[in-house]
Amino acid sequence: MSAPATHRLQLVFDAALDGPGWPGVLGDTDAAVGRAWMGPLGLLQLLETQLGLSGRFASPLQRTCQLAAALEHADGYWRASFEVDRLATSRRLLRDRDTLWMWGWVGQPASARLAELSHATASVPPGIPDRLSAVAAALGSQTAPAIESLTTYTDVSCLPPLWRSVFHRLGAVGAQIDSARMEPATAVGDLGAGRIKPFEPVGDGRLCLLRRYGPLDTADEVAAALAASEGLARTVIVGADRVLDD
Repeated sequence: MSAPATHRLQLVFDAALDGPGWPGVLGDTDAAVGRAWMGPLGLLQLLETQLGLSGRFASPLQRTCQLAAALEHADGYWRASFEVDRLATSRRLLRDRDTLWMWGWVGQPASARLAELSHATASVPPGIPDRLSAVAAALGSQTAPAIESLTTYTDVSCLPPLWRSVFHRLGAVGAQIDSARMEPATAVGDLGAGRIKPFEPVGDGRLCLLRRYGPLDTADEVAAALAASEGLARTVIVGADRVLDD
């Protein structure tokens, strides 16, 4: 009796696909088997599951609270801010630590400030960089996940080094990695001319510049405009500031 065939996935990746995507994997069909659209978090969770690395990881808030408790009697360049707002300071320290780890830092005391950051965050629960490092290490041991192909609409060379390592090792264990690019949408008038330098608008109403006093004030204006519109079916927000996105 032969062994059952292993289903291998065909993935589409883009850095913006961790939330709902349109038209999504279904497109014009009613169902899809063996295909998935994923962003960084979705792909990380899939790889962890296939490599036996999944589990219950601390949430960002749990990591923040644990760090705040650990720093109660510690000292460092962050101490004055910590006395004013423990959670916000701990959140910032974690963000700095995780960002640096994504780009290759692993706690080296290259300066006094980095040495203090490394010491302060040495015992924090695993975050995204730690989980990515574990996935890259598992792939480096020639553990092959059931992924047939991965088409990415994000240029891999623009991703942080940890993600580049994961993509490289996926290719090394047999996954076909392809790059793709979205076709530019058709646009005319000022909207289309905005892609060309030098841009000389004629004021045909197709493009509007909103300039306010800051992100919160701008968010209020955008929210008011959206609320007054007839519907949001044709509204797309691309690359928004976090405040505007919320």
